Amino acid sequence: TSRRFPKPRMSRGLEVHPHTGGEDMEIWVDPRYVNAGYGWAFPADQELRVGVGSFDPRDHIRKPTDRLADDVEVDKVRYQGNWIPHKLRPAAEDGVFFVGDSAGHCLPLTAEGIRTALYFGLACGRELRAVLAGVEEIETALGRYGAFSDSHGWQFSWLLSAQWAVSATTRMPLLTEVIKAVGKPAVTRAVFNHYLAIAPPEYVARDALLA
Repeated sequence: TSRRFPKPRMSRGLEVHPHTGGEDMEIWVDPRYVNAGYGWAFPADQELRVGVGSFDPRDHIRKPTDRLADDVEVDKVRYQGNWIPHKLRPAAEDGVFFVGDSAGHCLPLTAEGIRTALYFGLACGRELRAVLAGVEEIETALGRYGAFSDSHGWQFSWLLSAQWAVSATTRMPLLTEVIKAVGKPAVTRAVFNHYLAIAPPEYVARDALLA
């Protein structure tokens, strides 16, 4: 199910999907495109996705997206964008299970939501399976699933703090130094491994074993 978020808990993202080649993922933290966010370009199968995201829901991002597309010399075609939740919310409330965007399961800073929707969806499915099998009461399932989602709160909070830091330091040399530090191979691997562990891919395999 879904529900409408208050705008202060939302980011905005828009991208174009031209059919063109590319091998590198590029990120622009540049106030020329957006003050509180970043721009990107990365290949996906037979297309290149070029866009801009803002952590401030008041920002309009159509013109910045067009500007970035012009700068990287790609066609402004097949626009895709939306509001993006960036704060974790209760996943079990008023007798309802919430998964994905409706629970704020989209990760702050990166706006990654498909992997986390699958991850929390599996956790929700396990509880529902137990209820349907008659081995667990619905209230117990709601409590267990809600607690599971809440247990990730500190990880979402850290990413949200990093998101606010990017928003606050876009025009400052400090951000450049932080990016240089994180760009060191050993640091990049450590940061990525911690990030991946928020919703580990191995969880899917564990669910398959329990099915």
